Amino acid sequence: MRRGVVFIQTQSRTVDGAWIATPLLFTTTIDDPSSIGRSVLNALDCSVNNVPHPTDFKKLVTPLLEAAGVKSWSRFVQGTRSVLITLDGRSLCALPYSRDTETSSFVGSDSDRVYREATPDVMAIGEWLQGVIETAE
Repeated sequence: MRRGVVFIQTQSRTVDGAWIATPLLFTTTIDDPSSIGRSVLNALDCSVNNVPHPTDFKKLVTPLLEAAGVKSWSRFVQGTRSVLITLDGRSLCALPYSRDTETSSFVGSDSDRVYREATPDVMAIGEWLQGVIETAE
């Protein structure tokens, strides 16, 4: 989340096993839990395996940077809260990240993972994620 806007980017696994951002990007506002929940479930549904391994990793984040109105990843990291969301069977897992401004990256700890049942209730999922986003630094 950056300046009240929630950016939800689909990730897919390459043929080499790396998880990468894909061009599919959903945006909504932090005060719309139903839209957050729906967008996250859509993004998870669009995640696929065996996509080609990229040759230019910078191009992977271009849609995100453009949507956020910034020109660089380091600028994006400043003032952004990040959460990794995964789906494992019937469980959603959210890992809130902390910003590392020295390396312009986000870092997380397995001990910070939180889980909930993956249900079609987009409002409940969105409200849960609003709380998780608030814990990210």
